[in-house]
Amino acid sequence: MAAVILAGGFFPINANAQQLPVREMQVQLAAGFNTVSGRLITAGNTIVFLDDTQPQASFSATRSQIEQVSAGQGQSLIIQFKEPIRDREGEKMRVEFRVSPQDSDTLRAWFSQPDSAGVEARKVEDQARALPTYSVRRDKFLGGDNGRLVVKSDRLAFESSNAAVSREWLFSDIRGIKQKGPYRLEIQPFSGDNYSLELLGGGGMAGEDFKRLADSIARARSNR
Repeated sequence: MAAVILAGGFFPINANAQQLPVREMQVQLAAGFNTVSGRLITAGNTIVFLDDTQPQASFSATRSQIEQVSAGQGQSLIIQFKEPIRDREGEKMRVEFRVSPQDSDTLRAWFSQPDSAGVEARKVEDQARALPTYSVRRDKFLGGDNGRLVVKSDRLAFESSNAAVSREWLFSDIRGIKQKGPYRLEIQPFSGDNYSLELLGGGGMAGEDFKRLADSIARARSNR
């Protein structure tokens, strides 16, 4: 999670937002019988309201924290939150903005978009889950152990009938993974022994499968 400085305040912005269009709209926030002038900004999965006269009363929320966006009376739009936000009047579960018809359509379209962070997480998980389980043999200086290499959504597991040599590594705990041809794989964890595995039969691990696995490990490692 990154942060941007807007009107003197820090607001969290999902990393994906830096690659997506940013839209800024002039709005009026309903505050009792009055209105508060400000700017409403959408950036990726995040929405930010900047209070023009009291910047410290600005607030932000992610798309996943919003229950619904609906039309109010006249040219107003109501945002209902799943958890309270805080503006100059205190904590609220809903806010009402006066916006132009065009901006109202833009905001409702923004809310209807899928959460890109959730989509990416599911994509990574689906890719990892799609990888098969491999029959393998762990090479050692003396002898070896037969087992299977299981690729899970966030980890690798070497499962053997010999429980003493079975291991499981979170992707984030793997320093490196090397492929030496389709039938040879070496797992290099940050702690513990390296595991050199021979893939038995079935054509080994295809290059594209190894790339997906290596990319998943690299992403997890970068967030350590």
